[in-house]
Amino acid sequence: MEKKYYLSYKNIEPKNIELVRSLIKGGYYKKDVEGKREDIIKLVESFCEYYDIEVPEILFNKPTPCYDTICNEIHLSNESIVSLLHEFKHCLQHIKQLKNTEDIARGWSLSLFYRASKNNFTKLAKEDKILFVDKNDFK
Repeated sequence: MEKKYYLSYKNIEPKNIELVRSLIKGGYYKKDVEGKREDIIKLVESFCEYYDIEVPEILFNKPTPCYDTICNEIHLSNESIVSLLHEFKHCLQHIKQLKNTEDIARGWSLSLFYRASKNNFTKLAKEDKILFVDKNDFK
């Protein structure tokens, strides 16, 4: 049985849920690419203020999403909220010198997005647009 990452983190900080929920309720999915990018940058700035860490540079149109620990950069291939959350978790774990694995980043990002917007999560999962989520869980 495949791990249900979106259910793996029970203690997501309410502030993080509020920030992601606010992004989505602010019309994120109806915005053009530039509007989404502006929202992504604002979200990361808010997360960094909350965690009291340096704001990483966010680079778009990269071939593969990742967090560059040397340059403190989040690379995104598109404007995916889940990808952003995943890479931000790597950033946070690195800066705070905490255990940093794919399982941690995957579980946190999917759990946070699921808790912030179950409707959007379910819609995207049914369309098979979220990695590591079985669309059959949302029939």
